[in-house]
Amino acid sequence: MLHIGKEAGGYRLSWSSPSYGGPVETYNLYRIDLTGPHDRAVPACEGELGLQTTALVPDLPGNHVFLIVARNAVGDGSFGEDSLGRERPSPAPGAVCP
Repeated sequence: MLHIGKEAGGYRLSWSSPSYGGPVETYNLYRIDLTGPHDRAVPACEGELGLQTTALVPDLPGNHVFLIVARNAVGDGSFGEDSLGRERPSPAPGAVCP
């Protein structure tokens, strides 16, 4: 679960570590734009958050859904499900977080 709170300096994000999979190498913050068709929208990477399960980010764009995705030696973890219960697509193979 992802929690977002406003505080001095930006937004505090906190989340829990995955309950399965290999050791986490980093967490990445992804966003999905809600202003256009988004039933199968591909997440775009906002940035790498490191190994902690909390981070302070200076800004979050409006009209977006945010996802924290764990990455390990095998690749990204799950991007969750959309409102219809379908697995969310991951970014294009080879896409990297800025």
